Amino acid sequence: MTYEEKKAWLWRYRRARKKELYLTCELKEAELDYGRMTRTLSSVPGGGGDGQALPRAVERVEKARQTLEAQLLLCDDLHAEIMATLFCLGDPDDWEVLNLRYLHFKTWESIAAEMQLCLRQVYRRHRHAVDELEL
Repeated sequence: MTYEEKKAWLWRYRRARKKELYLTCELKEAELDYGRMTRTLSSVPGGGGDGQALPRAVERVEKARQTLEAQLLLCDDLHAEIMATLFCLGDPDDWEVLNLRYLHFKTWESIAAEMQLCLRQVYRRHRHAVDELEL
């Protein structure tokens, strides 16, 4: 694999986490709609409607919950796969750079500060670590 393909492989976890956050918001929105739906049901006669609003709201919440659970499992699998690959690296500093960048989503500057290295050394270690990955 090329350097760019390896980086794209490492960024899969970040994309999965972004989707997880989106699905979490979607679930919260569905639950809020469901909560409003049950509060608006009363014995006061109201307008028309097909009478299926509540079952649709329940289905929407359940579907959102199942989709989120599937995404959580995918995130866990990707995290474990990337960690297993990173553990194969020989140098612990290389492992740490990739771990902080691709699993903790830290900026280059915060990685340099945390590892007490200059930014140039972090870039160099990153390049070396990605080149050493065996996928």
